[in-house]
Amino acid sequence: MSQYIAIAAIRIEHNYYNPPENSFVRLEPTPETKKLMRQRGVMLRQSRGNEWQWIMADDASGFADKDVLELFMIVKDPCFLQQIESDGYDPDSFYKFNAENGLVEVNADFVWRKDTNGQKLKNEFCRIVLKPVEMASERLRMLYMKVEQLGKEEIREENSVQFAAIKQEIRQLQEICCPKFTIRFCSCAYYWDLPAGWIPNSSSTSGTGGSNGNKSGVGHERKRRIGHHRKPIPRKPRH
Repeated sequence: MSQYIAIAAIRIEHNYYNPPENSFVRLEPTPETKKLMRQRGVMLRQSRGNEWQWIMADDASGFADKDVLELFMIVKDPCFLQQIESDGYDPDSFYKFNAENGLVEVNADFVWRKDTNGQKLKNEFCRIVLKPVEMASERLRMLYMKVEQLGKEEIREENSVQFAAIKQEIRQLQEICCPKFTIRFCSCAYYWDLPAGWIPNSSSTSGTGGSNGNKSGVGHERKRRIGHHRKPIPRKPRH
């Protein structure tokens, strides 16, 4: 009976959501990636709330050196954009996250670059692109290349023995150095727009009201989102 091993993994992180309960996003392979996974004997499964793993039977071929995987990132929470640093993001445009280095971090310094080569699906937030073998160890990459080379040579008995030995070492290394990819979203940054000369005191910070009698405990300050409101927010007239 075949045993299944994890050969790569991807995590979607966000400090606003509770990782064990994924209520904000799902990942789905593109049709081209699904076809490639079938050829390689690989499946994608959700191993926990915010993590997915590529697994395969221990006698499957696994990914090759030049394989490229693409995943649809589908947003399930309609308030998702309000919970991330989304300044510059256009919901009607197509974006790709290149995770070749193992980590994409969407923070205040992230620059959203539109991609004109692709068609966006309904509720698709972005497309994730990664190369699982390039993230593997150097020894594992060398073995993948050797397997590819042996596959092109004439089938001989000594090649079959060598091929079996290499595949066994690949399986062992895959269990040890499973490449891990991470897409990390940061919550929106906020700052306080305080009136000139406002100084916090014990009464105001405790929520009992400051010397000016404001019961909110924070004077006339207003919370604003960095990067989204550069101009002063107009006050509504009091009646």
